Amino acid sequence: MVCEDCSAQARLLATLTSEIEWLRLGRWELFGLLVLPPVRLIEALGVPPPRYVDALPLAAREAGVCRHDPLYPAGLAHLPCPPSACFVGGGASSRLTELLSRPVVAIVSSRRCTHYARDSAFALARDLSAARVTVVFGLSAGIEASAQHGA
Repeated sequence: MVCEDCSAQARLLATLTSEIEWLRLGRWELFGLLVLPPVRLIEALGVPPPRYVDALPLAAREAGVCRHDPLYPAGLAHLPCPPSACFVGGGASSRLTELLSRPVVAIVSSRRCTHYARDSAFALARDLSAARVTVVFGLSAGIEASAQHGA
């Protein structure tokens, strides 16, 4: 289950995604920004704080694991900027171990993309999922949203 702090961090990042995207930061600059605590992140972006950033709904929190959960994937914990939480579509977080025991493919790209790119991401994720490959993606629009629907 995703703890309250990681839940709020995930929601804040989702809320501020467009501001972060417009900065066009390099990889390491972006990592440095994403690991900041919420107050420092808002200060670094130079944007007014969102009026209210609530935690994720309980159903979403129960379908995920955060960095503090023993089920959090060990391979992610060693990244320079590990995600604060991972969510499992279509089931409980206990399925995470099963899903990560299979081949895993990440589909990530731009939020602004062509219709062809969206269609391709959808078809690729659908076919990989049908072949029992675990498809992972962020919670962004564009390519990632199409991959989510395809999977």
